[in-house]
Amino acid sequence: MERKYYVCSVGEPGKDYVEDNFDRIIENDAFILHENTKQKGLYYKVTINDILLLKYNNLLVAYGEVKERMKVDDEEGEGWNLWAKVFRWYFKDENQKTSGISTYLIQENTLQGSGQMGTVKGIKQEFGLKKICEINQNTDLYIKIQTEMIYSKLMQTIQEKIELLKYKKQIILQGPPGTGKTRLAKQIAHSLCTPTTISETEIKEILIPNTIIRSAKDYVDYKIISIESSLVILQNEVGNPSNSNFVDIIKAYQDKTWENGTLENGSASFADAIAKHIYNYFQLNFSKAIQFHPAYSYEDFVRGITAKSNGTQVEYYTENKILGHIAEIAMDNFIESKKNLKIASKESWFKTKLLEYNQQVNEVLNTKEKYYLNKTSSFIQAIDEKSFYYYSDDYKAFIGGLKIQFKDFMGYFLNIPFDADYDKVFIPKLQQYRKLLIPLLKDFREFVGDIPEFKQVSEPIKERAYVLIIDEINRANLPAVLGELIYALEYRGKKVDSMYAIDDDNSLILPPNLYIIGTMNTADRSVGHLDYAIRRRFAFVDVLPTKEPIKEFALQRFKDVSSLFIKNYDSIDWSNPKPERSDFLAPDFRPEDVWLGHSYFITNDKDENNKPIPEEKQKEQLAIKLKYEVAPILKEYLKDGLLIDNNDVIKNLINELS
Repeated sequence: MERKYYVCSVGEPGKDYVEDNFDRIIENDAFILHENTKQKGLYYKVTINDILLLKYNNLLVAYGEVKERMKVDDEEGEGWNLWAKVFRWYFKDENQKTSGISTYLIQENTLQGSGQMGTVKGIKQEFGLKKICEINQNTDLYIKIQTEMIYSKLMQTIQEKIELLKYKKQIILQGPPGTGKTRLAKQIAHSLCTPTTISETEIKEILIPNTIIRSAKDYVDYKIISIESSLVILQNEVGNPSNSNFVDIIKAYQDKTWENGTLENGSASFADAIAKHIYNYFQLNFSKAIQFHPAYSYEDFVRGITAKSNGTQVEYYTENKILGHIAEIAMDNFIESKKNLKIASKESWFKTKLLEYNQQVNEVLNTKEKYYLNKTSSFIQAIDEKSFYYYSDDYKAFIGGLKIQFKDFMGYFLNIPFDADYDKVFIPKLQQYRKLLIPLLKDFREFVGDIPEFKQVSEPIKERAYVLIIDEINRANLPAVLGELIYALEYRGKKVDSMYAIDDDNSLILPPNLYIIGTMNTADRSVGHLDYAIRRRFAFVDVLPTKEPIKEFALQRFKDVSSLFIKNYDSIDWSNPKPERSDFLAPDFRPEDVWLGHSYFITNDKDENNKPIPEEKQKEQLAIKLKYEVAPILKEYLKDGLLIDNNDVIKNLINELS
């Protein structure tokens, strides 16, 4: 919720400003009004988290953050009972609290409806921010407000990019070095893929028994023993059981306790650990990142042949690579989300049972080479993440055995009546492999036991967003790397034929729920340009330098370096910069393409333990960045003719930075 800003004038009925009320306001950390004050202005609009600027003798002397507005008991009967409590007042001068700054332009910045004579006036946010900065910018509240505003603008930027991404499906963030393109791409992916809350159904889907998870503070490990109807049962490293209910897990996830410093010990810590594990699950499973380079190929990115050693022999397999893999997963989710809910209920049950069955099979395979099926000579010889590999001691027609994917096995199992005699079942596609597949179906049928009565699930499977980040996307030969997928980028959900087939299927589909974010360094002229076919399929978004995240002590250096590229630093609109070329910049270069970004001037204000770093240490960080990152780039720009040194200005600046 956006904060509102108010100027509050000290006074009492029938009198001018008086020391009595000023002292009362200071002593009680509250702006206080008399109940008979006629011009209360917007007092009753003031809410928690709003910012009050205290006006005394025509000066703004202090500001504070509202924590409560209330009517107090007036024991003395004087009528001073309207209080807007603040956490504390921050003064221009703590030793001389009546000193302050000018109220110049306050009338022009008073919001409509406040009333010129109102004791509490609403003012424009920009004016309020400027004034609290003038009163005292070295306070935790001012830093908090600045951080909030940066975060708010960032979230607005991210949301704008998400809306564009949903429309276009693929975008490229382009800009000069140091503008945070890769970081922004990850933030967009994070916002798009990670839900703000989770349901009980999702907890049950994501958590897997026997999984080891780390505590929220990364101190110890917990093992998930089981997931009950409303509880997750855990075990710590010494074997002691504990549990956490779904309500606590959902709350810990929403509050992000592991990030905001509100972690607790005791039973709450189990909910924190599970919530963090689920959060990381979304981070790890729904977005992937890769960096292109000039040698990158279709076989590296989409689909290709991989050699694997199998004892004394080398075998060759066709595999999906990062794009083919994430497209397949996203497509499966997209299809699942459109299914009839009763069918989804059946498949959800099957997948749970299959997971349990595979655990049983793997326990046998860990000690023996074969898992025999239903007292026959047929056996499972291996399981990977999506298939069975099975064979028979008596049936030699299939050299090396057969493979069946879990999704195909599920189709056979669920579409054959549960009370059917498998030996008499006729399915055309099944007949060639029935002597091996029938024992597998029988063994699994015996394992699952009684079949439940399937009812419509309460929650449908959600369509998820999947994101692939391609860093330095212009450094590879994109037409060669993408191949036939250039067509698929525009026609989502349509099959295209790959040059490589997997399981006799060479089709590839880019589903509608797969989004691609590329980043491109516009200063890098050593790589090829994108052709028109590629450009037409991507939306290009400029990511330019901004001074907002830069701390006060680093701003002068940012201005010094920026002035080599732009002429209008002092008048630039940072929300929509339209830089004018500096005289130092060569005529055939645009500032938007080469202007060094803000990340070179940002310092860390907290260490790895989340403890504040003193400003002196931050200045040391900045000095290292300037010497080893900024100065070398400026030297390269000079060498390549991108910058033109007039009267050794650039040379002298480089010497200062070094």
